[in-house]
Amino acid sequence: CIKAAAWLLICFCAGLAAEVLGLKPLASFLNGCAAALRLLIAAVCSVGAVAVVSAAVVLCVRGAYA
Repeated sequence: CIKAAAWLLICFCAGLAAEVLGLKPLASFLNGCAAALRLLIAAVCSVGAVAVVSAAVVLCVRGAYA
């Protein structure tokens, strides 16, 4: 997650720099990369949340019958 967030920040800053310099195709590409990284971060966080909730449920159920 941290690496993906760092890449997202880099792509966002590079996209802004490309727009300022008038490089529209490069800015568009970098904005697309940033969007893909946002999706990646959302997916990883969602899977992490499901894993934490599942582990909590298993521990609670196991503790109730132990």
